[in-house]
Amino acid sequence: MRFDLPQSGPLHEPRRGLPAKAGGDRHDPTIEATDKAWCDRLLAYLASVPAEEPSPEGAGDAAAAATPVHIPDAVLRRAVVEALGKSPGDPITRGQMATLRTLSPESGVRQLAGIERAVNLRQFCATASDISNLAPLAGMASLEHLILDGGEISDLTPLARLRSLAYLSLDGNAASNLTPLGALTSLAYLSLEANGISDLAPLAALSSLESLHLLGKRHWERGTAGGAELADDARSEPQCRFGFDTAGDADVA
Repeated sequence: MRFDLPQSGPLHEPRRGLPAKAGGDRHDPTIEATDKAWCDRLLAYLASVPAEEPSPEGAGDAAAAATPVHIPDAVLRRAVVEALGKSPGDPITRGQMATLRTLSPESGVRQLAGIERAVNLRQFCATASDISNLAPLAGMASLEHLILDGGEISDLTPLARLRSLAYLSLDGNAASNLTPLGALTSLAYLSLEANGISDLAPLAALSSLESLHLLGKRHWERGTAGGAELADDARSEPQCRFGFDTAGDADVA
């Protein structure tokens, strides 16, 4: 709390110092009485200053939670509105976005701007889209299942920090460099069918990986001979499916 002392008045009356007496005795009753009078004036002044009203606890957090979120993509916004049980014209706030756990918009999403406010989202599926920029996903540390089949994605760099990701499907995109995925140590299921991938070396450090799908087949599964092609992975079109069984295809939600 800040006090602006007045430029004149009783607080500016001279205050006597505390000169040491012979023998080091500083307890002069006269000096002590003078000092007490000055302190009394100071306390009286401070008592007259109106106290600043403290900010209500959590007021800053409440204001942030009430901040509107702009979602420019109509398809994505419609999915958020429906998931929140709101009307199409209702505003969407950061606090409401933070309540989302699962989101599956219809096909046709073009951009993900605004999704970054769904900070607690665990499952997100957007298939048959025109998505190319994954930057809004970069800070979404709670994501565990991510399905973005049938898009225009080439740069996987924003996914490098999604350390909770266990299931990732990027079928039918334009990815070629898998280096950003090398840090996803929780990843157990990875599907990269119909991409431009030639080098799988970045995946070598994925100690949790149990199933890898490439070229329309389940290319590798932990416990089988390395590189063995297993059963055909017969999927005619992108699907949103959360959860998976490494003994077979993913469960369809």
